[in-house]
Amino acid sequence: MLAKDGVQPPAFGTAGILVAIIIFSVIPYSSYIVSADASLAIELIPSAQEANPGESAEYTVRVYNQGSEAATVSLSATNDQDCTGYSSSIGQISGPIEGGSYEETTLTVTLSQNAEGSCDTLVTATGNEQSSPPPPGTAEATATTTAGDGSGSAVFGVDITMDAPVEQTWDGTEEQMTWTAVVENTGQTESTISIEVDESDESGCSSTIDFDDVDVDPSSVSLGANDTETITFTLDIPEGQEADRYCWEATATVQGGVTPGEDENVSDSDSFSLVVPPIHECESSLSKANLFANPDETVTTVVTFENLGNEPWSVSVDFQGVNAQEWASVDGPSSGQIPYDTSDDTISFTIELTPDDSVEANSETTITVRGKDGSSPKCDSEITLTVGQSYGGTMSLSTRAPPPVNPGESVEVQVTVVNNGNGPEVFRLTTSSPPVGWSATLSDSTISTSSRFSGSKEGTADLTVSLPDNALATDVVVITISMLSQDGGEVYATEDLEISVVATYGMIADVKLSEQEGRPGTEVMFPIEVTNTGNKEDLFQFSVIAHTQVANPWESYFQYNGQTLTSPYRISIPPSEQPITVNLVVVIDENAERQQSDVLT
Repeated sequence: MLAKDGVQPPAFGTAGILVAIIIFSVIPYSSYIVSADASLAIELIPSAQEANPGESAEYTVRVYNQGSEAATVSLSATNDQDCTGYSSSIGQISGPIEGGSYEETTLTVTLSQNAEGSCDTLVTATGNEQSSPPPPGTAEATATTTAGDGSGSAVFGVDITMDAPVEQTWDGTEEQMTWTAVVENTGQTESTISIEVDESDESGCSSTIDFDDVDVDPSSVSLGANDTETITFTLDIPEGQEADRYCWEATATVQGGVTPGEDENVSDSDSFSLVVPPIHECESSLSKANLFANPDETVTTVVTFENLGNEPWSVSVDFQGVNAQEWASVDGPSSGQIPYDTSDDTISFTIELTPDDSVEANSETTITVRGKDGSSPKCDSEITLTVGQSYGGTMSLSTRAPPPVNPGESVEVQVTVVNNGNGPEVFRLTTSSPPVGWSATLSDSTISTSSRFSGSKEGTADLTVSLPDNALATDVVVITISMLSQDGGEVYATEDLEISVVATYGMIADVKLSEQEGRPGTEVMFPIEVTNTGNKEDLFQFSVIAHTQVANPWESYFQYNGQTLTSPYRISIPPSEQPITVNLVVVIDENAERQQSDVLT
C-alpha cells in the first residue's frame, strides 16, 4: 500500500487521548484508539454500520505510526463472544509504515441469515519498529455491526423500507390515503419479489377489520441485483371510521428465494400506520324550511342533526342572520349529545320563531340554524321566514282647543294620521255626533298610507266644525275623532276637539202701553217686554232715570212675575227668542191735580 506521508497521527500519552476525543466529535463514523505506549493508533471508518442478514459490512482501517521510525504491523479481528451469526476478516498491511504516516486496509464483517442484534469486532494492531531494540507497540479499535431488518444471502436478498411519513393522520375529508415504500433486491441474482400487506400486531393498534384490503401497486416486481422499485399502498377510508390508530405490515418476499438450510423464502417487512382522529361532523335537516308568521306570532319547526363523525359528541344550536338572535330560540335545552354507531345517530331540537315588525310586510328573512361543536360550526340549514303585516297608527290634531268661535261661523282643524305598521294601510276617520244645529265635516273620511319605513307613512284631512246662529256662550262642544282601519276592527287612536263659543250681548225692550190714567192715590202699570238677544244669560237692570215732575216726582217701582223687585231692580234673563215681561208700576200722587201727569223715562 502507498504510505500517506505528511499526515500527523495522534500524539502520545494524555495529549493523544484528547486528540482522539476531538476526532470522535468531528467525524462521528470514525474511531481512534491509542496504545499505551502511543507508537500506533487505529482509525475505523465508519466505526459502526448496519447490514442485512446474509450481507457484509466493510470498514476502512487506518493504522497510524506515531513514532519516528518505520514499523511493520500485524492485524487481527476478534468478535465478542455473544456475537451470533457474525464472522469477521481483516486484510494485512504489507511493508513498513513510515514514521508520522499511516496505511489502510479493510475489515469485513459478514452476517449469516440468522444474524440478529449487534456485534462488536475488536481490531488489534501489533507493530515492530525497524530499529533495535524494537519496543513493543499495540493499538485497538472496535467496530460495531448491527443486523438490519432486511435479508440477504450470497444469492437471494430483499429489503423493503417505508417512505416517510410512515404514520399518517387522516384529515377527515380524504377518501383514500396512500403510502410508498422502496423495495430493493439485495441478492446477487434477478428475482421476482411479491409484496403483501397484513394487519400488524404492533401494540397500541386497533383492529383493521372495518377496512378493505390495502391495494398494493405493483404487488409483484422483477428486479435485478441491487435494483429498486417504488411500491404504492392505497387504503380506502370507511365513512365514519372510529377514531383510533391502525397499523399494517408490508412484507416483500423473494419468490423461490429459499436460502440453503432455511425453510422459507427470503423476505423483509416494514410497518406503516394510520391515525384516525376524532371527527365531529354533522348534517342537518328541517321539518319545515319555509314558514309564515305575523309579527309577534310564534311558529315552530324541528331541526335534526345527523352524526357524520366517528364518535358521540355534543352539538349546540346557534342562529345566524339578520334578526336571528332576536327572533329564533330553542324550545328547551339548546345542546345535546349526538349518538354514534347506533340505529339512529340523530338528535332533534324544536325551533321557535317569533318575528317582530321591524321588516317590511311580506318580506322574506333567512335564518341559518347552525350545529356547532363548541365554537366551531359544523353543519347548517336555512329557514325562510315570511313576515306578515302589523297594523296600527297614531293621530294628532293641529289644535285640540281652537279659540272661541262666533255663533253662525265655523272652525277648521287639520287631522294627521301616521301609519305605525310595517305595511300599507287605508285608515278611516269618524267623528262623534255634534249637538243639534252643529255640524262636523271631514274633507276625507279615508286616508291611504304606506308602511312606516317609507316617506309616505302620513296623511291628513281637514275637519270643519260649523256653529249655529244660536250657539250659546255656555256651550263647550267636544267632537271625538276616531282612527281605525278601513276594514273596521279596533280603534287605533282617538282625539278630542273642544269648541267653545264667543259670548255675545244684546237686548230688545218693547213698552206695550206708553200711557195710562188713574185717580190720585192709585197705581198704574206699564208692561215692558224684554228679550235677551245675546247668547248667554245676563243680568239686566231696570231704572227710572228721569221724571217730568222734577220737583215732586211720582213714586215708581218694578214687578216681575207678580213679585215686587227691590232696588236696584235687576233680573237675570237667559238668552231666548221669547221676551219676558217686567211691569213698571207708577203710584199717582194723592195730591195730583186733574190732568196732571208725570212722564217717566
